[in-house]
Amino acid sequence: MPVGWLGMWYAEPLTPQRARGVLDDTHRAMHRGQRSGRHIIIGRLRIMVARSWLDGAVQRYDYEMAVRAGFSNRRARALADIIYGQLLLSRKLAGAFDHLDAGFLRAAPLMTAGDYLEVRRRHALLRRLELGSVPGLPHSLDSLLVEAAVIARLEGRLMPQIAHDPSDTSG
Repeated sequence: MPVGWLGMWYAEPLTPQRARGVLDDTHRAMHRGQRSGRHIIIGRLRIMVARSWLDGAVQRYDYEMAVRAGFSNRRARALADIIYGQLLLSRKLAGAFDHLDAGFLRAAPLMTAGDYLEVRRRHALLRRLELGSVPGLPHSLDSLLVEAAVIARLEGRLMPQIAHDPSDTSG
């Protein structure tokens, strides 16, 4: 299980009350003077997550603000892409893997070996999900992984491996 920031899953669905609490706490912290680069980046990422659950939609504006806040910081830019991709995926929206892949490429050199392998495995399995242009209900990582695993199993049963002898040229 990933333990580093770059290997974590940030898109677990929040109740509206919890999302409002995260948003309010983040705004208070940012207005209290915690405006250094690191605090702004973390604040923007928290706002992106909270508003996506509060508004019921993943907002490109919040992603762009998080990217601007961490533009020159490789880890922050990777996190912005990873989190935005996760939020899109949790709603089964197309474009999720564009952001997950971009974030993973930026993050890979900064990740521990365990996180790297876990995230690669997770993304490979999640690619089996069908994504669309209409947001679905929010899904936890566990439910997405279970669905993807079921699809993988069904695909294996529907397309059985046929033993083929290369020396048999008659069929």
